Amino acid sequence: MRQTYENTASLRKEADFQKTIETAWRCKLQKMHKHHIIDFMVVDDDKTAKAFIEVKCLNKTYNQFPCAILSLSKFMKGIEYFNVTGLPFVFATRLDDGDYFYRYEKEHPKFEISWGGRTKQTRDKFDIEPIVKIPMVYFKEI
Repeated sequence: MRQTYENTASLRKEADFQKTIETAWRCKLQKMHKHHIIDFMVVDDDKTAKAFIEVKCLNKTYNQFPCAILSLSKFMKGIEYFNVTGLPFVFATRLDDGDYFYRYEKEHPKFEISWGGRTKQTRDKFDIEPIVKIPMVYFKEI
């Protein structure tokens, strides 16, 4: 079984970003168990599902790279939730210069798939995996 690399600092960053999203979008992000693959279900006051969201906090700026990368398995799971439920799949990222989100749309072109991931500070062999490269132009500011 793979080691979990979440720590107090990373969980605090995620919680802070969660609060920002909840305030900006007037919703509640319900943390999902890791076997669901995606981080959160967005719910309303009645706990009715409204969307699924994957979040990342990254030490980079919006213009630093042309694309954001996401694990292909997470991207595929988000699309599966979208296809089965009809609810939006969102990938939100907190960068050094702002908070941004990408909302999956069937009409978007197929994005580049490659072998990559955490290549500079690789923690174990599973940090390198199939990824999807989502051009930053598809991200909007939260």
